[in-house]
Amino acid sequence: MVRRFVKLLEREIRGLHQAAYLLGVFALLSQLLALVRDRIFAATFGAGEILDIYYAAFRIPDFLFVAVVSFASLYVLLPLLSEKAERKEEAQALLSSVFTVVFSALAALSALVFLFADGLVAIVYRELNAAAQEQVVVLLRIMLLQPFLLGCSNLLASVTQLRGRFLLYALSPLLYNLGIIAGVWWLYPLWGIAG
Repeated sequence: MVRRFVKLLEREIRGLHQAAYLLGVFALLSQLLALVRDRIFAATFGAGEILDIYYAAFRIPDFLFVAVVSFASLYVLLPLLSEKAERKEEAQALLSSVFTVVFSALAALSALVFLFADGLVAIVYRELNAAAQEQVVVLLRIMLLQPFLLGCSNLLASVTQLRGRFLLYALSPLLYNLGIIAGVWWLYPLWGIAG
C-alpha cells in the first residue's frame, strides 16, 4: 500500500493538460477543505475575539511568506531552473544559492518581527485591547515558523514541478489545511489558542 502511494507520488506528468487537470482538481479540493476548516473554526471559536486574534497573528507571517518565498520560487527560481535543467550541476548550485538567500532573508525578517512584535502589533492592530494584543504577539511569534516550513515546501515544489511530479505539489495545500484542522481538534483542547 505504502509502496503504491510512493510510486504514485513519483509518477512523472509531462502533458500540460494532465498537469493542469491534476492541479485544478486538487486546488478545488483544497478550497473545499478550507471551507470545512473555516466552519470548524466558527464552530470551535465562534465569531469572536479568539478567532480575531488568530487571524491577526496569522497575517504577518503569511505576508512574510508571500513577499519573500513565493516571489523567489515563482519569479526567480522556476524560470532559472528550467533554463539550467539540462546542466544538473549548475541547477544544483543555483538551487543552493537561492535557498541560502531566501532563508537568510526570512531569518533576518523573522528575527526583526520576533524582536519588535510588541510594537508592530500595537501599530497594526491598535483597535485590539491590551490583553488581545498580548495574545496576538504570542501567537505571532509561534507562527513565525510558518514562513520557514512553507518556504522550504514551496522551494522544493519548484524542483518537483520542474521534474514533472505535480501530485506531491498538489497535495501540499490539502495537508496544510488538514494540519490546521488537526490542531483545532487535538491541540486546542490541550494548549488553548497556541495549540
